[in-house]
Amino acid sequence: IKRAAVMGAVLLISGCALTLLFSVRTTMATCFWVFMLTGLGMGFVTLATLVVVQNSVDVSDLGVATSSNQFARTLGGTVGVGMCGGFMNAALWRAMHVLAEQGFLPAAEGAAVMGESNGFDALLQPEFLNQLSESARTVFHAAIVDSVSIVFWMVFLAAVVCLFFCALLPGKTDAAF
Repeated sequence: IKRAAVMGAVLLISGCALTLLFSVRTTMATCFWVFMLTGLGMGFVTLATLVVVQNSVDVSDLGVATSSNQFARTLGGTVGVGMCGGFMNAALWRAMHVLAEQGFLPAAEGAAVMGESNGFDALLQPEFLNQLSESARTVFHAAIVDSVSIVFWMVFLAAVVCLFFCALLPGKTDAAF
């Protein structure tokens, strides 16, 4: 079990490390393979740690242990998504203000997008993007990459912590792994 968890954590770290190399030129095919590698790692870690939890309790407590494990994963994912989204949004807001100050955003659209009522999805709409000059679009795409890279760094660090904790798992192995 420990071997599967550590192997999964190594795959997870590898995938997360590759996301740090993403740029505006990264193809969808590359994203697919990198995220598949990351997902495989997450799958191994998830299943191996679930088996560890289930093996550590009596049969009468199996349902509570399993549901507690799943609840903790869901809660952790929710908090993680919220934190990463908050950091990404803050970075993108800063970049949007700089772009607006430098005149890269169309005045009317820039004011509307920067308003509190609109989300960042408005920034990715063709109606908005078509108003940008080619140089403004390049700067805008770089700002998105910079804000997303913050999330990739946070996830990479979480993957390193995951490997650390997987290495601490009991050394027993199961025939299924």
